Amino acid sequence: MRAKEYPVAEMCVENGLVLGWNRAHKHVSKPSPEAIREAQAQAVLTELCEWFDFPEPGEHEERREVCLCLTCPLRNPPVP
Repeated sequence: MRAKEYPVAEMCVENGLVLGWNRAHKHVSKPSPEAIREAQAQAVLTELCEWFDFPEPGEHEERREVCLCLTCPLRNPPVP
């Protein structure tokens, strides 16, 4: 049996956008667009991590995969 990955990912994004919107407005009646985007991005990543398994930080270096790990230095690589 295999899951339908695209619909699950779509669900994660939709749920994350709603959750992020609500979190951005939780304590502030008019949050800045940047605060809304950050809350939504964090919520989408959290939702994706709930439904998908990603490699541990450092495991993907030899495969050169895109990293979604919140703590991985490859997510925001240092600027040379």
